[in-house]
Amino acid sequence: MELAKEVIEKYIKSGKILQEALKLAEKTAKPDTPLLKIAEEIESFIIKKNAFPAFPVNISINNAAAHDTPSLNDSRVLKKNDIAKIDIGVHIDGCITDSAVTVNPNKEHEKLMQASKDALEEAMIKVNEFASLHNIGETIENKIKEFGFKPIENLSGHGILSFVCHAPPTIPNVPINDPNTLGEGVYAVEPFATTAGNNRVHEESRNEIYSFNEKKPVRNPIARKLIGLAENEFFGIPFAERWIYKHTDSSEFVVKSALRELLKVKALNSYPVLSVSNGSFVSQAETSFLIDADDKVRRLV
Repeated sequence: MELAKEVIEKYIKSGKILQEALKLAEKTAKPDTPLLKIAEEIESFIIKKNAFPAFPVNISINNAAAHDTPSLNDSRVLKKNDIAKIDIGVHIDGCITDSAVTVNPNKEHEKLMQASKDALEEAMIKVNEFASLHNIGETIENKIKEFGFKPIENLSGHGILSFVCHAPPTIPNVPINDPNTLGEGVYAVEPFATTAGNNRVHEESRNEIYSFNEKKPVRNPIARKLIGLAENEFFGIPFAERWIYKHTDSSEFVVKSALRELLKVKALNSYPVLSVSNGSFVSQAETSFLIDADDKVRRLV
């Protein structure tokens, strides 16, 4: 992907806003704070900066690793012993940066958090050395295992394209048979460390995040309106169900019925919460970076 100068500038600006958003996340994520308040404050902050969330703020607690965002009337609060992954994306005209911070108010899980942080920094050393994807994954796995934990093997870093947060290539958290290196483009590395014996995530029944897939003929007028929102108002990026209610006066029952219809005809994609086994814990660290035409690696967050 060839990156024009003005596009690179937008990525840099997006990254600076995301850095501020991450600081706000750490400041806001205090015990007894509603998860909905944390998410909405971060999303509002991004919009006030003349940018837009690249996806709903994810707040995944304890054994949940990813894709958990508060619902419209979410009653959950952050508990002092929770380990919460707060994953944030920012885009300016489709130029996306993606990063995450893990918080744990009572510091019970400091070692687990440090495992993913150190794995990220080791991975970025390999990125700057233009190591293979296999070597990056091997480095992440080895560092996390040094702490006595496991990397989540079916979650990974990724490429970033215009208005597309998750694009090829896969940047693994475990060694894979891939000798390729990273070329010009934008990427995210995100090690996940877990205490779970089975270090793979599974899909939960809970789902609050959707994205536009393709236009399909539907009779339900609310469903038709949601397709328009997904494609045009949300730019085709993932959106939260709770975002919909700012654009319609329809009831929650009506909106959920329309969403079910759109999923059935595959007009929308869904992103269920991804978790490891109950009673286990997960930490996450993530950064975005850019490689320019001169093979210069620029960390964006």
